[in-house]
Amino acid sequence: MKDWSLAETRVAAWVAFLSGIKAKHGDSKALYAANIVSSVYTYLMSLDKVETNPIAKVRLGRQFIAPKPREGHIETANLKPFWAAVGRTLKRRDSREAVLFIFVTGFRLNAALGLRWSQLDLARGFAYIEPGTEGWKGFTGVMPLSDYALDLLRARCVSRKCADYVFPARTGETPHMTRVGDSIAKVCDAAGIDRLTAHDLRRTVATVGSLAFGADHSKVAVLLGHNWATSEKGMTVSRGAITARYIQTELATLRAIANEAARTMLELVGDLPLSDETAAKLRRAGLTI
Repeated sequence: MKDWSLAETRVAAWVAFLSGIKAKHGDSKALYAANIVSSVYTYLMSLDKVETNPIAKVRLGRQFIAPKPREGHIETANLKPFWAAVGRTLKRRDSREAVLFIFVTGFRLNAALGLRWSQLDLARGFAYIEPGTEGWKGFTGVMPLSDYALDLLRARCVSRKCADYVFPARTGETPHMTRVGDSIAKVCDAAGIDRLTAHDLRRTVATVGSLAFGADHSKVAVLLGHNWATSEKGMTVSRGAITARYIQTELATLRAIANEAARTMLELVGDLPLSDETAAKLRRAGLTI
């Protein structure tokens, strides 16, 4: 492609090029490439370098469209089998704890596996996300951690001596783990449920949060690090703004949200006794475990 003259490249050539991307990498990557090329043409048109944007005609064929968004998550009735299968299936500690950490926090894959010990305040219960940190999609500031997540992290810190990354890579070019897909697939097979992705575990946290908090969607959004909610809740603060007053007030409230969601999850998977409150919420939602 680097030798092509954009002013001379026709629709058929772009269809062939994008079809190759689609075949190798899927619909999303092909659409992403089409959007980039289209932006280049738009820029060149503004400079009077080209007369038309052939990608506009490519789109008329509707060969490169966004796939339907995934909506996968673990159904309530499958939470216990999944949880039990993690313990008996994943023998490597790193893989097991990485899956558990994503499962209880709802962190995106890159955010969880790229977490550094230097970002964590294990004594006060939060992670500080620096601007531009991979996996956080623009969020920066304080992310509260539940007691369960903190216990898992503290145990890892002792065994790993808090070297650098929470989930370091055993081999390869990257310093930290980058995948847990094979581990999740093994767990799903052992649990007898359809295979899921790490992002499906994030959506599972969202569904459990919706059960825990009902109509208060902002609390679920806080757990997931959505910017519209985190700004409203005062989480997007600088390191310098994390004062004693913040720790005692705002952070305490945020950690209470994280703990309530984690407690509901642990009740649903059978790690904690099912409370009357959670049982009542399940009945109102018409769900069983």
